[in-house]
Amino acid sequence: MRPAMLWLLIVLFLTVPALARDLPPVLLLLNGTGSAGKSSIGRALEKSLRHATFLSEERLVFLAYAEILKRRGLRPKKPLHDLVDLMDFRAHLPALTEASLRREFRRQGCDLIGQETRRQIELAARQGYDFILLDDTLWKPEQVEQWHQRCLGYRSFHVVVYCPLSSLLEHVKRRNQSVYAYEHRDLALPLEMYFSMYPPSQGEAGIDTLAPEQLERDLRACAAYQRELKGEDLPIGQYLQRMRAVVRIAPFFHYDLMVNTGLNSTEQCVEQIEVELARRFQGSCTIKASK
Repeated sequence: MRPAMLWLLIVLFLTVPALARDLPPVLLLLNGTGSAGKSSIGRALEKSLRHATFLSEERLVFLAYAEILKRRGLRPKKPLHDLVDLMDFRAHLPALTEASLRREFRRQGCDLIGQETRRQIELAARQGYDFILLDDTLWKPEQVEQWHQRCLGYRSFHVVVYCPLSSLLEHVKRRNQSVYAYEHRDLALPLEMYFSMYPPSQGEAGIDTLAPEQLERDLRACAAYQRELKGEDLPIGQYLQRMRAVVRIAPFFHYDLMVNTGLNSTEQCVEQIEVELARRFQGSCTIKASK
């Protein structure tokens, strides 16, 4: 092939739309602590982005539980469509059967959710979605590595959904007003996730600044609410010892964008994500859904 012809083909490849090049979909991760607001942003993005599907954590948990029911030969009289249906079905099971299901989910739940995540991503890609949205919490190094492996073959975009401690407390309180029991939370795991994802840093880069006095007030408010819930005691002394001076809060991993649900509404966070998506993937895909 002549050099001039080869150069022309390269230019055409770089300028034609994504669909003509058959580019892979964008795998968009909404990553943050439990109750930070990831699901609300994911549901809004699913409606706002062009040809997007949202694989929510709730949906993946439901699919993992459905796989356990299938393996156990437990067949509901009517099809189960979501966690509400699943909770209703489980409520009518014998106590020993339900306890056995919970134990099996604790043993195999993470692996099954991982398998379902891969399966649903592949299915969505085959169906031609431009954006595949995920809701997850990467608070351990091995989970970050799993995310990188999952992105192979896709275009990835990693959004940290940050929520200050005071806002996190309010989010948990609102969740606990839901009529659905599976929505309810205490604060033990969200706080463990928070201090694991955002280790103290003295550097310039960061997404929030914590002063020990404010941190202590926020943690004591969390501990008081945790006692109301009759949940496990929060190790606030350990958290305070790690932050004896003003520190900047920053994730221990690389990310593409951070949105703050303590400062911005769900709609504002969605707009920030769309603006950055348009900048990152300009010319390779249509961002906004047609009205």
